[in-house]
Amino acid sequence: MSNHEPFGIDRETWNQTVLEIRNILRDRARKRQLITYSELAEKLTHVTIEPPYHPLYWMLGEISTTEHNAGRPLLSAIVVRRDDNMPGNGFFELADELGYDISDDTLFWADQLKKVFSEHNED
Repeated sequence: MSNHEPFGIDRETWNQTVLEIRNILRDRARKRQLITYSELAEKLTHVTIEPPYHPLYWMLGEISTTEHNAGRPLLSAIVVRRDDNMPGNGFFELADELGYDISDDTLFWADQLKKVFSEHNED
């Protein structure tokens, strides 16, 4: 992925989209609601992201890494696949890279969801 135009998206549009995604996720977290990858992609106004959603996955990773580095739970925990209501493999791979214990991925995810909802309940 190029540092200048990842996935052909200019840096300004990328940053605006990351902010837009973060705001959508924070709003959903306050309502204690999950959102699917496809539903999230459809809500974006700065860029069109279609299946297989690769730019979206990278943006979600950027958001969760930022949240982790700030001592907060992984906000992208509320983004799930439509078919099984679970986050994609990238969520767990990122969590592993960030040092989380994902030996029981369902338990890890449930814990992150609880923390995300709690974190945004205080907004």
